Amino acid sequence: MEIKSRVPGKIVRFEKQVGDTVAVRDVLIVMEAMKMKQLVPSPVAGVVKEYKVQP
Repeated sequence: MEIKSRVPGKIVRFEKQVGDTVAVRDVLIVMEAMKMKQLVPSPVAGVVKEYKVQP
């Protein structure tokens, strides 16, 4: 599944690691955009398989 951010930014850290189980709205990624931290939630429940980006 592809997740898109509403604003461009820099990934600061992953809140969930590959293999972790997530619920809907669990925070997956913390981004920094416009000098503010943006939390990127999971749109679905499941297991994190991979991240195709690096912090």
